[in-house]
Amino acid sequence: GNWVVQHEITGSLVYSSKGASARLGDDRVRAVVIDRPALDVWLAQQAQGHGADLWLSCRLETIQQERGRVRIGVVTRGGRRTITATLLIGADGAGSRVARFLGQHTNSDRVSALGATVALPRQEDDTYVRVFVGEDIAPGWFGWAIPAGDGLTRIGVGSLMSAKVSQRKLLQQLVARFPKEFQDARFLQFSGGTIPLYRPIRTYGDNVLLVGDAARQVKPLSGGGIRTALLGAVCCAQTALEALDKNDFSAGFLRRYEERCSTEMGEELELAHNLRRLAYHLTDAQRHNLIQLLGHPVLNRLINRKGDIDFPGRLFSLLVRQRNVREALLGIVPLNAATPRGRTTFVLD
Repeated sequence: GNWVVQHEITGSLVYSSKGASARLGDDRVRAVVIDRPALDVWLAQQAQGHGADLWLSCRLETIQQERGRVRIGVVTRGGRRTITATLLIGADGAGSRVARFLGQHTNSDRVSALGATVALPRQEDDTYVRVFVGEDIAPGWFGWAIPAGDGLTRIGVGSLMSAKVSQRKLLQQLVARFPKEFQDARFLQFSGGTIPLYRPIRTYGDNVLLVGDAARQVKPLSGGGIRTALLGAVCCAQTALEALDKNDFSAGFLRRYEERCSTEMGEELELAHNLRRLAYHLTDAQRHNLIQLLGHPVLNRLINRKGDIDFPGRLFSLLVRQRNVREALLGIVPLNAATPRGRTTFVLD
């Protein structure tokens, strides 16, 4: 419901490390900023209302399979306990022990991120997200500033874990580098973590399913995971109910979960995964030219009309079908070199 919505987003401002910028969006609501802790509490209450037992301060330690069941050892406030079940659903996040048990944990394509809530009393365009790209800004990832309403903004940076850089230093540099965007910023709260970007892994096994971050159901371009995790949860619940009905918890039966997820979101995640690989190999000069290209009036109008924050891959597919756009994208052509007159003219097919 609207009670969890803190702010509405209508567009984005994208900045390169070399000074280019592009404004994408209009007056239509493209996304909403939510109160995540409140959403988590509501979801937990809903689960308890439907019969779930909620154990807080509980840590999974061991997993063993025996005679068609799974035995897990956990540590709770009251001590160690052992639980035996026919189905274990691993929704245990980026560092999933259940994924490790299935042999599906990998450090590839993981982003280390640091965020902060800041007070920004004089922010302009407070319905626009800011995105900052450049290898010296956020190696392998990007910086961000998301207005959250009431004068608050969520800012942050991330980098591939393989980059081995200080996130706090990157965040300090981001604020210093864009003084206009962060003027009079007052830091209120910090948070950090790991973002396991989507890559194909096996999300099922005998008596086991993975969902959410544990299954790497995370958008490769933005790092967002709520929508994809909810889609995965629906597919997971459907499969679990069928397994209970058939009393079949074999990997062969549970495989239908992965097939369902592929139908619901596989195409978009795969396309975004490939686009991210392409973006990762761009130089800062190419990113600069690309951002300039996004600011072209005709291309900008097309993006605003057809763009969808949840389906960037579909927009890219649409753009590359336009001949002039495709040619410009393939070469990342500087706008002042695209035609003899020093400007690009798009004729959309």
